[in-house]
Amino acid sequence: MLFGSAVLLKTDDFIAEKAVNHLNQRYKVIGTGDDIYFFERGNLSVGITADEELGLIIIYFPKTDSNNSGGVMNFKDRLDQIKMKSDLDNQL
Repeated sequence: MLFGSAVLLKTDDFIAEKAVNHLNQRYKVIGTGDDIYFFERGNLSVGITADEELGLIIIYFPKTDSNNSGGVMNFKDRLDQIKMKSDLDNQL
């Protein structure tokens, strides 16, 4: 069972375009919200965005809500968790 996964990528236009093309080829485009592009396939949701702190990030998570705003909240919650973990790791 997938609980979630994140991929951090180098932030530049070429990589961003390649990442979006990769997702477009493998997943159904759901839409956008709060500068997050959403995709899904089966029970899997995927969001991609450029974050100021982390750079280009793709987060995979179980689909829990067909409503796009539910996906935005789920994505943002997971992004915040990754940032908190990153902050803790940097303090060590």
